[in-house]
Amino acid sequence: MRRRVLLLAGLCGVAAGCGDGPAPPPVPTETAPAAVVTPSATALTAPTVAEAAVASYSGIYPSPVTLTDGRYEGTPFEEGGASRPRVDLIDDLMVTGDLDDDGQNETVVLLAGSSGGSGSFTYIAALKRQGSTVVNIGTAPLGDRVQIRKLELESGVIVVDLVQAGPEDAACCPSQLATRRWRLTGGGLEEGPAEVSGNLSTDTLDGVQWRLVGFGLREPMPAEPEITFVVHGDKVSGKSGCNRYVGSLSAGKTPDEISFGPLAGTMMACAVDAMELERRYLTALAEVSQFSFHFGQLMLTSVAEDGHVSLLLFENTRLPDGG
Repeated sequence: MRRRVLLLAGLCGVAAGCGDGPAPPPVPTETAPAAVVTPSATALTAPTVAEAAVASYSGIYPSPVTLTDGRYEGTPFEEGGASRPRVDLIDDLMVTGDLDDDGQNETVVLLAGSSGGSGSFTYIAALKRQGSTVVNIGTAPLGDRVQIRKLELESGVIVVDLVQAGPEDAACCPSQLATRRWRLTGGGLEEGPAEVSGNLSTDTLDGVQWRLVGFGLREPMPAEPEITFVVHGDKVSGKSGCNRYVGSLSAGKTPDEISFGPLAGTMMACAVDAMELERRYLTALAEVSQFSFHFGQLMLTSVAEDGHVSLLLFENTRLPDGG
């Protein structure tokens, strides 16, 4: 773990006499007022995502790793082998704020590390601007195959809501809901007690308005029309782009299994593009079989008979009054 050490230097004056007689009185001097140094705007600015993408990080592997364009790939563990250490910056989820109460904002990012096996480890890392350099002042592990629901700062404390492995969970399938917190100390990021709030279920989605932001990881949703869904118990409703829809929700045998349907909606006609988007969304929603959380977003997954995997990504938005 990267350590930040603050060195304090002090000045000490020593008075000495000369000869056998009393020391002469000090000669009055005029003291110039102390210069006031105002930090530059750049010094107070939190590190950017572009700077995080080329920073060096400790606490993941025995030696620090330096990212290039948001990624680090080490040499294979065995000569000619495919397995190698790898670290990726999660560049679409980061928070900024003052972690050490010094008036300067830091940046907290997420990193995904893997070694070619089935495990996928997530880390939080804090970055600070020191002069013209961005340095990693703390890194902490979140665990293997955890699902990040929310990342935020509360009064200088890093707060992560996540789904993690419970005592009886298999490594593949975490189901424990927890909130974990870290403070920045002289030794890096120090974690406090975790708060466990239950287990993953369809109730986790209840009472929240979810807005569609992407068809898959690489196809963002256009700003308009808005597509949403809201869960209330065993019912789902929302905007499908052109019309409104309602339907049923069913939980499965495992905590992350879910299905929707049958779905019914209004019959208003809209522009061709909006109607096509609506048809695509409702078709995908009716085929969903699993839900999870992907770095702050809700992810609904469907698998076709031919094995093709489709994803719907949503962000958490405030439920309208009376919704």
